[in-house]
Amino acid sequence: MTNQRRETDTTARPEPSAFFELHIGSLHLTIHRAPYRLLALTTAVLGFLGGTTWFTH
Repeated sequence: MTNQRRETDTTARPEPSAFFELHIGSLHLTIHRAPYRLLALTTAVLGFLGGTTWFTH
């Protein structure tokens, strides 16, 4: 017999909490991991558009 531990309920890692949860009526939206690439891209585009708008005034 080898010295491998079996993962049980007591040794299993607890499930991490959700990054974002939204409950509206029967709609239930859960995001488990943050979409960092999408957030970075959105921030860059909105920052560029905001800067362009500000400089043109």
